[in-house]
Amino acid sequence: METPIGVSKFDGTKLTTLKVIKSPDSKWKNEPTDLWFNGIGDYLYRFDGEWLHDLSLPRQDSLLYSVDTNMPLEEMKYNPYTVYGIDKDRDGNVWFGTINAGAFRFDGKSFLWIGEKELSTLPDGRVPGVRSMIQDKDGYFWLSNFYSKYKINPDLSKGYEKVKAVALPKEIVKDKILYFNSGITDKEGNLWMTTYGGGVWKYDGESLSNQEIHNGIETILLVSIYQDSNGTLWLGTNNDGVYKQNGETFEKFVPKV
Repeated sequence: METPIGVSKFDGTKLTTLKVIKSPDSKWKNEPTDLWFNGIGDYLYRFDGEWLHDLSLPRQDSLLYSVDTNMPLEEMKYNPYTVYGIDKDRDGNVWFGTINAGAFRFDGKSFLWIGEKELSTLPDGRVPGVRSMIQDKDGYFWLSNFYSKYKINPDLSKGYEKVKAVALPKEIVKDKILYFNSGITDKEGNLWMTTYGGGVWKYDGESLSNQEIHNGIETILLVSIYQDSNGTLWLGTNNDGVYKQNGETFEKFVPKV
């Protein structure tokens, strides 16, 4: 678990704060049993079962944030390499989404950097960040947005190809925030993505649909999504507890007392 004083491990009896290695011995590896932790600031740890290895993503010669803002790096509130999200793809590669430096894929030996403009500072000044990375049925990766999807292609100079994700009606583009903060691939291969105030989105491989979540009083602010072993989807919210999938809709989960 993450705490104000670091990462702690519970052995069934007591909590112990894990020791951090801050030296050249902190090497980049990708073992199946590794645990990964991230937080605000240039804070990225790999836990190998004994030690927390303090790591930093490889710096790029030019970051996209400099294209859309004149703010120098030292005046930015957060390091652009701050890791927002960590996910693994079907092949076991680790993906890191950052606040303003795009996305990185680590295969255990080398990095692939995806530094597209939609993954950095937007023309209107917003910095949505890459918070979630999910893979669809065709092998494309969706990196926290509905504008583009990406596929690994070593034959290209960038190492990947980018195509338009979906055709979106103008009214949706105008009224919705087309970035998601969490997502999963369900057991049928459908993508489910949540936006903070824009409800749940589902992509079945052909079309994208949206379902807003309300409690009759206010719009529900979604934070996370999870699918349990029975295939049921659960939503974690910022303002109304937990919601559970019930058929085609979601309803608030009230534990039995």
